[in-house]
Amino acid sequence: MVKVYKNKMSGSNHPYYGGLSAKSGALSNSAAATTVVLNSKAGGATFTGQTITTTSSATLTITNSQAGSGGVISLYNADAGTVGSNLYIRSATWTAGTSIAVVVANVGAQSNTGNIVLNFISYD
Repeated sequence: MVKVYKNKMSGSNHPYYGGLSAKSGALSNSAAATTVVLNSKAGGATFTGQTITTTSSATLTITNSQAGSGGVISLYNADAGTVGSNLYIRSATWTAGTSIAVVVANVGAQSNTGNIVLNFISYD
């Protein structure tokens, strides 16, 4: 659960002035590929049927024309994958107005096969 509190600070120079806005576009999308198109400041991208073997990584890309130069990413393994897999975000590269590339690694003893959800909030 994410709670967003209304900003009580005023002034257009404050970085959070005006609160959070998704602007136009969908808030979620999915694809059976390593790239999902989702043009929104906040949302969830589901990468279906992903297999990441043990001690390996995969780059999952959210093509996003509204992405800023930074933000917050969370990883959710939607199918709980294979018992013994352990996914984490190794890195995230934000390219403003283009994409968010996230390297997801599996450091578990078993391969992970299933759906991976990357939730994000882009700021700036």
